[in-house]
Amino acid sequence: MRALLLLALLLALVLGQRLVAPEEVARAQVIQKALPAVVRVQGSALSPGGEDVVGTGFFVGPSQVVTNYHVIRDLKDLTVRLADGRTFLAERYAVDPGIDLALLTVRGARAPGVLTFAQVEARRLPLGMGVVLVGFPYGQGPLASFGILSGVGPLEVPLPDPSVGAEVGTYLFTDAPLTVGNSGSPLLNLQGEVVGLVADVIGGPAGIGGIGVAVPGDLVAQSIADLERFGVPQRGWLGASLISLDELPPVLLRAVGLTSTVRAVGGRVALFGKDAPEAPVRGLTLDSRRVEPGFVFVAVPGVPLPHRKPLDGHDFVPEALARGAVAVVGEKPLALPVPYLQVADGRQALALLARRFHGEPDRKLLLVGVTGSKGKSTTASLLHHLLKRAQGGSALLSTVGLRLGEEARPPVGHFTTPEAPEVYAFLREAADRGLKSAVLEVSSHALALKRPKGLTPRVGGFAHDYPDDDLDSHGPAGAHFRAKALLVERSDLAVLARSLPHFPRLAQKPHLSFGEGGEVYAEGLRETPEGLAFRLHTPWGSGEAFLPLLGAYNLENALAASAAALALGVGLEAVLEGLATFPGVPGRMEVVLKAPFRVVIDFAHTGKSLEAALKTLRPTTPGRLLLVVGAAGERDPQRRVDIGRVAARLADKTFFTEEDHRGEDLFAILEAMAQAARAEGGVYELVPDREEAILKAILEARPGDTVLLAGKGHEATLERGQVALPWNEREAALKALRARGLP
Repeated sequence: MRALLLLALLLALVLGQRLVAPEEVARAQVIQKALPAVVRVQGSALSPGGEDVVGTGFFVGPSQVVTNYHVIRDLKDLTVRLADGRTFLAERYAVDPGIDLALLTVRGARAPGVLTFAQVEARRLPLGMGVVLVGFPYGQGPLASFGILSGVGPLEVPLPDPSVGAEVGTYLFTDAPLTVGNSGSPLLNLQGEVVGLVADVIGGPAGIGGIGVAVPGDLVAQSIADLERFGVPQRGWLGASLISLDELPPVLLRAVGLTSTVRAVGGRVALFGKDAPEAPVRGLTLDSRRVEPGFVFVAVPGVPLPHRKPLDGHDFVPEALARGAVAVVGEKPLALPVPYLQVADGRQALALLARRFHGEPDRKLLLVGVTGSKGKSTTASLLHHLLKRAQGGSALLSTVGLRLGEEARPPVGHFTTPEAPEVYAFLREAADRGLKSAVLEVSSHALALKRPKGLTPRVGGFAHDYPDDDLDSHGPAGAHFRAKALLVERSDLAVLARSLPHFPRLAQKPHLSFGEGGEVYAEGLRETPEGLAFRLHTPWGSGEAFLPLLGAYNLENALAASAAALALGVGLEAVLEGLATFPGVPGRMEVVLKAPFRVVIDFAHTGKSLEAALKTLRPTTPGRLLLVVGAAGERDPQRRVDIGRVAARLADKTFFTEEDHRGEDLFAILEAMAQAARAEGGVYELVPDREEAILKAILEARPGDTVLLAGKGHEATLERGQVALPWNEREAALKALRARGLP
């Protein structure tokens, strides 16, 4: 204190001012120390018509600046201006929307000053302590203000954006004057340490009737450490762990009202692990047939489908136990000889447990999700190709298969997005191999069933949307859209087709749009026998592009993938080169034979997709269009009607055949397609065996014809009744060609 008074006296003599109080001296010292470290953060609006934003940040490392996520969320071309007026380019290093934090890397500048964080929890900060704030209110400054710590506790007014700052349980409140532009300012104690990151003002400018709100410094410091080490924050997870209650102290059991471990959880669980042998958990699954010794079995209600009653996982608990399950999770009260946890939502529990079991691998990868009604596989595969070429190792999980770097694997069953244990196991393997990113094709069905629960993609792409698709999975029209919208809502940035009917709703998120009227669009499309040529326009520049895929509809897929890649930092030239070198997608307009007639394989398995495929092939087919197609069983019956009508209108002759009829009568499915075709005056033949149907079509083909094999595409099985037989559409086509004497 004596030294501080002497310093005050010295300052007064030097400046010719009246004697100042020790606290004033302390504030002056704090401000002078902070000024070099505080910067103005600004940029231009990401979307046309958006507002340019100015905020504050401060150096926490030689080239790293921390600010609010909401300051930079909708900005591009970021810059920081130092207190001395110098301006430098900046780029996003990592973000933590949960506490409204962003970490930037400044190019070409070394920090003239660095601020450190106070090593004290928010709840231990004394109310009434003096605080200092330095920032750029209204972009002016740097300017300083001071006040006191007015309070510590939860924010009891609604957040402007519930998706930002939702994970801050305790805030700091101050009367220090602050306003627009102060977001991201450091809130400092009188030792010059950061105790908070300014985030908002309640009720008008602080110090003029409003209240300043800051994220506690200890929470910010922890998040920065996590972002630098892992790329994502490492806060606690919401879920459950299986433990034996017998391991808990009796005093704790009594404290929660339990006198024994019998019926321990609200009377819903009997015998939680009392006599269960100790055993390590080796895996988890919802399929009792896949249980192995050491597995946790998660019992979930089945999904109702046409022509089939839903299965209930709880009915298969005995089988799971017989196979060696060491614990069970379910939604119903059960008395079991192993640990049992009853939960409200079995599917959500499955996803969260799978994520935890596999070590939260998503935290180590840059995740991109792609959803929509059509084009998901092509868009995801193309984006994976762009990322792999530009940024090194990348993973892909899609309908057409899995890729881990250069390794290719077949898809997991018939699911676009497999169950949560398979998703997280795949991501874990990708992370263990050191891959940098992962592209996931995410179906509306998977989102509705919470298979990707827990994932937060850096970019979520939403392309085509057909309101009448997926009715067999989602029921009433509109439910499929709400399911797909979940991906956008969980992503840091949305890449959206401008043509989406619900675009205004989705565009409430930070986004980049593509297609006509969007920020990424094409001009001068030219369809050639080799592919699509067009000029690509983006916020990062323009260039001539070529995509070696048939079908004008693939232009939207190219725009979606290009927009996502550009948003992730891939340069325009790299995008143009990647488009031109794309090898295509197995089973998606895959050409097996070009001459004397053409044989093409495509996954088209609905009326709309089949119509698009046939219309694509017609202009380049001088002869006839011959079609081999079926309709899946235990799916929306309207599909087979639509397929029959489209085939009759657009194909010269159709061979109606099998396509995974499952438990339904194959001949009833064939007759439904035939009846629809007859009503349109179509020419057709019923051939129940798919291999025979392919052979008939190829034997009948003449020079100049095109044979389209539709519906199976890349799929590796053919489901007949309860049996899934190995199947390869390409091999079946090649076999038929050899039978005709063609190589």
